[in-house]
Amino acid sequence: MLVAVRVGAVAGDGERLEAAALLANVGLVISHAQHHRHSYYVIRHSEHLVGFTDHEVEIIALVARYHRKSAPRPKHPEYFALGKPDREEVRALAAEEGSDVVVISARIEEELTELGDDEARAFLADMGLSEPGLDRLVEVGYHTLGLLTFLTAGEKEVRAWTVRRGARAPEAAGVIHSDFQHGFIRAEVIAWEKLVEAGSIAAARSRGWLRTEGKDYVVEDGDVMHFLFNV
Repeated sequence: MLVAVRVGAVAGDGERLEAAALLANVGLVISHAQHHRHSYYVIRHSEHLVGFTDHEVEIIALVARYHRKSAPRPKHPEYFALGKPDREEVRALAAEEGSDVVVISARIEEELTELGDDEARAFLADMGLSEPGLDRLVEVGYHTLGLLTFLTAGEKEVRAWTVRRGARAPEAAGVIHSDFQHGFIRAEVIAWEKLVEAGSIAAARSRGWLRTEGKDYVVEDGDVMHFLFNV
């Protein structure tokens, strides 16, 4: 995933702005290159792609080539949009190598960074979208990389941790601290939706919703976990 690896998890406004700027730069390069006779040269030497690997530049050039074949000249050069035929061609190419495709408007993502939560939700609804493109990008990026997220919850904070898909409980504990993995005894687990419904760990425990899992438990995406260990 070209941008997913660079974006990682969208944790706040700073990361959103950085990701939106990255997407906008890629869009500008492709929009400019598709109208240039030597588009590959333009892409290879663009100042907007400094820091991109050769493989990433090759992907951008490929998208530009397919976009150039059938897309009309855009009215605004800052916009980059793949038409439906182009999207299908890109999806077909991705399917051949077992990759995923996410269609994102850099302009929409940029506008979302300037809106409050309520305004952003209303804006997305008007656009017929259920969530921001960057959120979809992170989800697909995690899927492509074979990762998932589990959480730990305390009185003061809730933290998200990343672990490979298929990891067992001790490995997840080791993401937090190696002592947790080496001295792992068991884990108390609850799905985040059930914890939200309960309102607190204490309430979830009183309802019998906390499960006790051992070292063979395979972590699921969205698990809230409390590890018991001995050192």
